[in-house]
Parts: sequence; C-alpha cells; structure tokens
Amino acid sequence: PHFSMQIEVAKLEELPNREGFLFRSGPHQIALFRLENEVRAIDNVCPHAGASLADGYTDGEVVACPWHCWEFSTKTGKCSTISGCEVEVYPVVVEDGIVKIELPE
Repeated sequence: PHFSMQIEVAKLEELPNREGFLFRSGPHQIALFRLENEVRAIDNVCPHAGASLADGYTDGEVVACPWHCWEFSTKTGKCSTISGCEVEVYPVVVEDGIVKIELPE
C-alpha cells in the first residue's frame, strides 16, 4: 500500500518496553512494539483466528499470538510458524520523543 498519512501515537516514554501497545485509528488496529528507542508497528489482528497481537508474548523482535502462539516478526510481519502467512507492517518515525505512524491513504 501507499503510505501517506502520518499520525501521532504517543510519547516514546509512554510505550512499554518489549510489550505490545494497541493503537486504533479509524478502521486500523495496529500493534506497536518498543525496543528501547526503536518502535515497530504491525497489523494487530492475527490472520489465523483474529486475536490481538498487542496482547501477545513478545521480546520486541517477535510476537507470539496469545491464542495459538503463531509467531510474527515485528520488523517484517512474516509468520515463522506458517510459511507464506504475514501481517501488514507500518512505517514508524520517532521525532523529538513523539512516536508517529504512517497509515495508508
């Protein structure tokens, strides 16, 4: 998709480190994962059964779905459990301590 709309999510220090954070904007549900000063964002809905990936078990690099433990990279969105399965990845910018996410038009 073409990303063009940038939305402020939160201050960096408000995001828990190495835990999921759910952000909603219109039809979008996005799971954010903070690794110290880096933030990654993926689609929140697990494509298997619809669980919230923000509620999953994570080290920040990988998140395991809380329902069936499918694992997704927070960097690429690719599922390491099921080949060919993935979730959308959203570009994130941290400017002056503010986390901003880019959403499709």
